[in-house]
Amino acid sequence: MNDKVQNKILTAYNCIGATNLLARLVIKACISNNTANLLLNLKFKTINIHKFIYAMITIKKHTTIILLSLLPCILWGLLSYISIILNDTITYTAFLTEYSVYRLLYLLRALAFLPMLMHIYKKYLPRLLYSYQNVYRTYSILSLISIFCGLFVKTNFWNYILDGCLVSPLIEELIARFILYEARYRGFKMYILVAITTSLSFGLMHFGYEPSALLDTPNIIPKLSLHVGFGLMLCGVFWFKPSLSLLTILHSLTNLYLILLN
Repeated sequence: MNDKVQNKILTAYNCIGATNLLARLVIKACISNNTANLLLNLKFKTINIHKFIYAMITIKKHTTIILLSLLPCILWGLLSYISIILNDTITYTAFLTEYSVYRLLYLLRALAFLPMLMHIYKKYLPRLLYSYQNVYRTYSILSLISIFCGLFVKTNFWNYILDGCLVSPLIEELIARFILYEARYRGFKMYILVAITTSLSFGLMHFGYEPSALLDTPNIIPKLSLHVGFGLMLCGVFWFKPSLSLLTILHSLTNLYLILLN
C-alpha cells in the first residue's frame, strides 16, 4: 500500500474521531496484516468521540427536563382558556346549567391531558415514571373523582371550596411539580433551574383560568409574581421534604385562606 492510501486512511480516521478499538478493527479488516501493524504503531491525535457523545446525551436530557417543566402548565392553561370560550358559547337549559357544563369540560380536558402527560413522561423520563408511577396514578384518579363530584355542587361558595381546596391543588401539583422528583435526583443546580421554569409556567397557567386578567395591564406583573413566588416557595419546601402530598396540603390551605379572605 502506497503513502497516499495510508494518508487517506489516517485523514479519515482523524475526521471521524474514531476510538483506538474501532480503528484497529477497521484497519485490520480492510488492509493486509503488515500494513495494519504499521498503521497501528503510528502515533496520531484523535478526537475522543466517547466524551462528545456523552456531552450530547447530557444536553438532550437537560433540554428534555426543562421543556417538561415548562410546557405542561402552559398547555393546561391554554386548554382552560379554550374551555372558558366553549362555556361562553353554550346555551344553557334547566338540565344543562353553567356549573354542569363547566365541570363536564373540566372533566374532559383532564381525561385527555393526564394520560397524555403520563405517556410523555414514560417516553422521555422513564426513570421518573417508573419510580413514582403510583403517585401519578393516585393523583390522577383523585383529581378526576373530585372534578366529577363538582357536578353535584350547586352554589358558588362550595364550588370555590371544591376547586380551591381539592381540585386545583391535586391537578396543579401533579402537572407543575411532579417533575421535581426527577429534578431533585439530578442535583441541586438542575433542581434550581427546573424550580424556576416550572414556577414561571405555573404563574402563566393561571392567566388561562382568568384571561380577563391580561386586560388589566398594570396588574399583570404583580399577579404573575405572586403565583411564581408561591411556586418557588413550594419548590423550596420540596427540596427539603420531597413529598407531593405536603405541597398539596400547603396549596389547599393557602387557597382556603384566600377564599375565606375574599
